[in-house]
Amino acid sequence: MFPEPTTGLACDYGALRSAEVALASAAADLDAVGALVPSGDQGEADGLVAVLLAVLTETAARLVTEGKVLGLGIRVASAEIETADAEQALRFVEVGP
Repeated sequence: MFPEPTTGLACDYGALRSAEVALASAAADLDAVGALVPSGDQGEADGLVAVLLAVLTETAARLVTEGKVLGLGIRVASAEIETADAEQALRFVEVGP
């Protein structure tokens, strides 16, 4: 896909940004599911439904948080790599003392 770099790290910033957006979108979609919790009388299954919903809610909350954290991590890492690349590019074209 990309030519082998002679040194350093080859980075596809567009792919990183796409991953960040996808993670943020997935986290938002999963967070929105919380509003869809069924209500009403479940009869004898109330206890079981409550336990299952509690576990699902806790797991979903963790996934939402991790998705947001991973998206932020990708954004920060991408920005740092891009900045380092820009600084290195300036060193190549720097003229004079």
